[in-house]
Parts: sequence; structure tokens; C-alpha cells
Amino acid sequence: CWANTRGIMKALAGAWVAVIAVLFVSFAWYQNSPGKRSSVPLILPAAVGTSTTVEPTLLFFVHPGCPCTKASFYELERLLARVNHPIRAVAVVTGYPNVDTIVQGGAVQELLDSELFTVMHVPEETVVSVFGATTSGFCVLYNSNGSLVFEGGVTPSRGHTGPNNGVAALEDFLIPETEPATHTNIRHNEVYGCEL
Repeated sequence: CWANTRGIMKALAGAWVAVIAVLFVSFAWYQNSPGKRSSVPLILPAAVGTSTTVEPTLLFFVHPGCPCTKASFYELERLLARVNHPIRAVAVVTGYPNVDTIVQGGAVQELLDSELFTVMHVPEETVVSVFGATTSGFCVLYNSNGSLVFEGGVTPSRGHTGPNNGVAALEDFLIPETEPATHTNIRHNEVYGCEL
């Protein structure tokens, strides 16, 4: 009877280890899987409105229920604090009927409290059809002429901050070490976040 119990315990322990391994691999896969890509307008959409000054425009797409977006906000907040020329930064919030119904706290509350971003609510269908955004945390940067120079994410994986190609690309344009270069190539980076 004791030998039979030990065999059952070993089998349960083996099953438990297998379940943990599967969960770990699944989480690692999810964390490092980028969001869907879509076609992004090459010219700044009129839906954003016009700027009174000639300055680059950064659009940051946010779904209030996405916990990953907070990391993107922190990356952009650090970057924009170092930019020493005018830039128009717009947080495009979707997923709720209007900004007033958003639950307090999280990335959206920090955006509302931030002086770096103007918050604009856009219906979900407009976010995809007009802007081509499909993932929370997605960013696009248009130069002062309204031409697209960057599209993608600004985190190395879902919900994590740290060095990444997205922030590096934005730095190249917004914080040039020398005179601003004419950017003729659009820079891309994977975006990690929840579906909009």
C-alpha cells in the first residue's frame, strides 16, 4: 500500500512540474509576442486636428484596460522630458464611450494628470480605420511636415520597461546629437500590448 502511495505522489509531483513548465513557457511566449500590424497613414490624419505651430506630432494609442500600457507611458514620459523643442503629444484613448467614464487609476489616469500629453477619446472603429492602430501602446510619430517617420511600440516586451529599438528610433528623431537629419526612411518596431 505504501509503495502504491509513493508512486501516486511521484506521478502527481511530475504532473505538477509539467503544468508549471507549460505555464512558464506560455507566459514567456505571450510576453514576447507582438501585437497585430496594420497599415498606418503616411500623412498625419486630419482626425487629429491641426497644430498651431510647426512641430512633430506623437500619437500614443491606449486602451484603459491594458496593464501593459503603463510601461509604454513611462518610456514615453522619460523620453519626452528630455526633448528640448516643441512636440505635440496626443494620447488617443479608446475602449470606453468617453474619458469621463474611465476608472480612476492606471495609465489613463496618469495621462490625464500628465502635462506632456493631450488626451483625446476616439471610438474603437476609428482607431483602426483612420489610424491603423490595433494594439495598446502603439505609437506613431509624424514630423513637422506631417509625414510618418516612426510607427511601433516603445517597450522591449509586454509590460516591461528598458532599452528598446522603439525608444532609440524616437530618440534619433527627437533628440538628435547633431543637426536634425532629414529622415527619409520610416522606422518600425514591434508593439507589445493588448488588442485595442
